[in-house]
Amino acid sequence: MSKVRHIIPCWSLFVAILAGCGTSQTPAPLEFPQDLDMASCIVGVSSDTFEIMTWNVKDFPLDGDFTISQIQQLIAQQNPDVLAFQEITSVVFFDKLTNGLEAWESQLFISGNLNLGYLYKTSEIEIVENISPILEGNPYAFPRAPVRIDIKHKSGIEVHLINIHLKCCGGADNIARRDSASRMIKRYIEFNLESEPVVLLGDYNDIIYEPTPEAHPFLNFTADNANYRFTDMEIAMGNKQFWSYPGWPSHIDHILITNELFDFWAGTTTVTYDICDDRYLQYISDHRPLMIKLVK
Repeated sequence: MSKVRHIIPCWSLFVAILAGCGTSQTPAPLEFPQDLDMASCIVGVSSDTFEIMTWNVKDFPLDGDFTISQIQQLIAQQNPDVLAFQEITSVVFFDKLTNGLEAWESQLFISGNLNLGYLYKTSEIEIVENISPILEGNPYAFPRAPVRIDIKHKSGIEVHLINIHLKCCGGADNIARRDSASRMIKRYIEFNLESEPVVLLGDYNDIIYEPTPEAHPFLNFTADNANYRFTDMEIAMGNKQFWSYPGWPSHIDHILITNELFDFWAGTTTVTYDICDDRYLQYISDHRPLMIKLVK
């Protein structure tokens, strides 16, 4: 059985081919740079906890096979149970990443040149429902359709993961587009997944905390704190050293949970690989991953 599952909407086949989903990638140089040294930035995990990571891997892969080898090492060392990826530009290299990891499988939704996907540990995770796009046909709110996958951890915790990559950049129109996306996702959850455990994670491309709450587009979630919680709010309100996007700096990657998971939440961490080795920003990503731990 294949380790990789691809979902390709018919309307995007031509776009996907043009974006390099075939074999048009230029091979990486045979001589690799020295391996990155990020071992001391690894965040501890446990076989008793359910770890989910979100990671924007900027135009994956930034440096071909070298980037793949470094991410494979990081995954093996960090050892989360599930990863939600944003900005997968090469299907060929994503398959290579998956196939180079023993006992891992992946699912990818191919929609253009910045694709969303999941990688999961087969010894820990059971797939309940395969990856599928939601809220398609709304390019104003979603330049990339969110993708959902339903999974069950060996602890018995079952969750609906929704991976998002919202419209980037400043300006009133872009903020309005993120606001529209936020409202549509909340309606989707409440109409389709009422009383179900949901994790909404990814690159929101905006902040979740301001002294004036109206200054961010996710007020519909933050104002409904009986039903929703940004598990990284303390990070967003804290020292910029731990924000997810160090180049600005800003904190724009987030993990939101519904109240069915409040009692299982055991912490959320920014994994600051670049502090250990600043070459991370050159070879891996300009975003840092976030990781949530759930305990039953």
